[in-house]
Amino acid sequence: MNNETRPPETSCCGDNRSGPSGRKLLTVTEVAILFNVHKNTVYQWMNLNLVDWVYSPGGTRRIYEDSLIHEDLPEEPGPDTTPPEAA
Repeated sequence: MNNETRPPETSCCGDNRSGPSGRKLLTVTEVAILFNVHKNTVYQWMNLNLVDWVYSPGGTRRIYEDSLIHEDLPEEPGPDTTPPEAA
């Protein structure tokens, strides 16, 4: 099925990637590049419900672009810099 015959509400590929609500969708890789994080970090954000996402008709996950605009997205975990408690 090409994009011309696909109903708009299921369109998620090509230049017209939008979900059922018309919101723009991004791939996991696109989000990882935008935020300079590993793809696994993006999957963690999805699993923790920090971003809105849907499954595409092909079964891959897509992230709603407008759900990325908030300050609650954690950075990738780094080394523990918590000072040890005083004895």
